[in-house]
Formats: sequence, C-alpha cells, structure tokens
Amino acid sequence: MRWHIIVVILAVLASGCTDVDENTKWAPQSQLPSWTYDAPFYYRPTEELEPAETVGDGIGVYYTRNEWFYILHPANEQPAGEPRVGVWYSTDRGNAWRQAGFFGVEQSHFVFRAPQDGDYWIRLAGPGQGVTQIPPGMPHRIYVVDRKAPTISLSLCGDLAGRAKDPKAPPLAAGEPVTLAWGVSDAHLVPDSIELIATGAAFPDNVPLVRLNSTLGDGGSLTVTIPARAARTGGVRFQMRAVDKAGNVGLTATEALPTAREAPATQPAAVTASEWLAVPTGMVPTGWPMAGAFLRGGKVQTLRWIPEQAGEYRQVDLQFSANDGRDLTWTTVATGLKIGQDTRWMTPPANSKSCRLRVIGLLPDGQTDNGEPYVVLAVSPRFTVDTAGPSTAPTTQP
Repeated sequence: MRWHIIVVILAVLASGCTDVDENTKWAPQSQLPSWTYDAPFYYRPTEELEPAETVGDGIGVYYTRNEWFYILHPANEQPAGEPRVGVWYSTDRGNAWRQAGFFGVEQSHFVFRAPQDGDYWIRLAGPGQGVTQIPPGMPHRIYVVDRKAPTISLSLCGDLAGRAKDPKAPPLAAGEPVTLAWGVSDAHLVPDSIELIATGAAFPDNVPLVRLNSTLGDGGSLTVTIPARAARTGGVRFQMRAVDKAGNVGLTATEALPTAREAPATQPAAVTASEWLAVPTGMVPTGWPMAGAFLRGGKVQTLRWIPEQAGEYRQVDLQFSANDGRDLTWTTVATGLKIGQDTRWMTPPANSKSCRLRVIGLLPDGQTDNGEPYVVLAVSPRFTVDTAGPSTAPTTQP
C-alpha cells in the first residue's frame, strides 16, 4: 500500500508541472511584420536616394521606380537604449495616416514597400522629430513611386505616312523636308529630356545618324530634312525619347521612310550636326491646342486634324483631361473621328492650367496594348481652360 501511495503522488506532481501549448501554430517570425523584433542584420542601399526637389519648408521629394525603397533613419541609425523611431505614411496627402513600422536597433534604413504607384507622405515619430501643428499633418519626406514610362506619340504629317507603307513609293532624297508632330504625356517628365534622333531603317544599318540639337517641348510640330547619312542606309526612321524623374524611359519611332541608297560606307556615330536642319514650321493642326493656349469652358470647339494612322483603327476618340492626364482622368469628348472630317467637341467646364487633349484608337475586341484596349495616337501640349461662373470641375495648378 505504501508504494501505491508514492506512485500516485509522483503521478500528480508530474502532471501538475507540465505546460500545455495552447497555440501550436503560432510562428512569430512568419506571422508578424519584420519590424516587431530586432533582426540579426539589416539591409541598406548601395547608393543613397537623393531628393530631386524640395517643397514647402525644405521637404525633400524623392522619385523611384521600384516597389521597395529605403527610408534613412533621421540619426543615420537607431541607437540602442533609446525609444524607437516609428514610420508613418499617407497616400491621400495627410488625410489618413497608417503605421508602417519601427526601426530596429542599429538599423539605418527602413525598407518600405509601395504596392502601387503614387505619392507616399512619410512622417517619422520619435525622439527629436517634433509634433505637427498643422492639420492634417505635414510629412518629413515625400516619396513618389512611378513605374510608368512617359507616353509618346510621334506622327509623320502629310502624305509621308502613306509613303512609308507603300513599297512602290519613290525614295526620299537627302535634304527633302519631313514634318513631324508629337506629344509627350507624363506627370513627372524631366524638363528638356525629350530627344529626336534619325536612325537607319533596318539592321544592320539601324544605327543613330543625327540627333536634333535643340530643346523640344512636350508637344508641337517641326520640319526636319532627310540627313545625308540616310542615303547610305536605304531608309530612315525618326525616334523620340523622353525620361521622367523616376528614371523611366519612353521611346517610340515612326515607320521607315525609303531613301535613295548610295554605295555602302562605314557608319559614323550619331552627331549633333548642322547638316540636319530643323526649323519650326508654324504648321499648327487646325483646332489642336498648342502649348499655353487659352480655351473657354463650355464652348464648342472644332478640330480639323487627326493623325494619319487613325485610319487603321476601328474607332477613334477624342479625350480631355484637366490634370495633365494623371490618375486616369481622361473624359471622352468626341467619338468616331474620321480623317478629313471636322470634329466638334465642347470644352468641359474646368478651371485648370494643366489641360490636355489626346486622340486614341480603339483596338479590335480582345486585343490590348500594354494592358489597355486602345493606342494613344496623339497628345496635345498643356493648355489652359477657364470657365466663367461657378464650376464643380477640378481646379489644377501647374
């Protein structure tokens, strides 16, 4: 009996000292954000992102085309034994703030993920960061995430588009004039980044021949002459390139124009040469707003021009934007545009200095171009629309 009592006592003691895991599936490192605990090591960028500009009271604006970007600690790293610096962000200009996390001990850069393009206001909370006194809150830094390249339309004017597609068309000779019309649309376009280059038509002659040695705006038209070097390639294309502040590069080219071929010769490098004459033609597509044009809201306008390639699409529409085409704010103001026919459209009742028009060609059902069911054929420069009297339309400043 004595041994039975001892065995029972030992069994009771053993069962009372056993801890039962009530949540066997809990895995902190996989279920919690990385900033909830100090990591054994942290990443830092190989090159520090520099602000492209400042706004307000010296607030830096940074541009990136990456989904992930690095936010530098205000003291260059989180000191041990001091309160952690927190990172807060807003995607609606400070109306709502969300917590992104905290810096770990000795962490110099907080790694932030931007799921979509847009402006990310960043505010740091912690020692020495101050308290904002102005609602809805001021950012310490602004990161602009932009992964979309500038949209460029480049058209051959007159009968050149037809000559480019006609294999029986007579070749162009060096010195013949060629008129081009273009439009570039991007919310963060780098000023003076637009380049126009003449290249050979096809491999192995598709090398740069001449670069236009003048500054181009974000829309307009000009006449250039066929460069002498194009005679060695049997054809020429005109290529336009533009860059935005995030480093995205937009590129487009015209159809190849046939040129009279001379004897083969070693191709020289691209040059900014006076042999390629480029002068403004003064040719303004009738009814197409030029840079700085002033239109009254609510008034009927007449457009007597659309790009030559519009005939290749099942439907061509005219669209308007009051904020430089940002945030997909294009409104269709006319449909069914036809080459050689006037198009009447009404200026929306906006008050903005950042208005644009664009011409789009709708693709056949089921087809897309970069995910869109249309192709942009032309984009106008920015112009102004002013509407007298009350207006509920957006107001945009440059």
